[in-house]
Amino acid sequence: MTVWTARFRLIIAALVVALLGPLVATAAHGASNGATALYNGRTLNLAEGWGSAQSCVVFSPARVECFDSNAAADAAVGGGGPTVAGAIDCAFGWLCLYDGLRGTGRRLIFNDNRWQNLRNFDFHDRVESYRNNQIPFDIAGLDRNRDHSKHRRIEPGEQAMDVGPGWRNRAEYVTG
Repeated sequence: MTVWTARFRLIIAALVVALLGPLVATAAHGASNGATALYNGRTLNLAEGWGSAQSCVVFSPARVECFDSNAAADAAVGGGGPTVAGAIDCAFGWLCLYDGLRGTGRRLIFNDNRWQNLRNFDFHDRVESYRNNQIPFDIAGLDRNRDHSKHRRIEPGEQAMDVGPGWRNRAEYVTG
């Protein structure tokens, strides 16, 4: 190999790193935006989809687990607790969001009182019903904007079989 060939290869390598480096960094950053969940022994990036999971529990920002059924998720959080006739299925002490009317479809549950971006859970613009089954004074909320100016307060014990046309499939953030 001549000196010129070696220099040429070095220049090409530097150009590739300079041009493709930001693209690789962007792809890696994009992949980390979703919540990471444990599901049937494997890891999911929820922003990319839930696979066949039906219920995901956000225990903390660092611990999210998904399950094949609401009953399995309820068992993981200590059981369903007392139920009320006609109430949407939701484990005691938790806020449950559903992507279907009347507590149907996929379920995402929280009991963490900080604003979280539903996009990280592939649940943005999907909430159609909910139940806040947390203790008294544990208020939850939905929001449509990053600045939380379009806030919907969810009282303890409150449920919505249908969040209504102003909110259906429009929530971007949750706290609860």
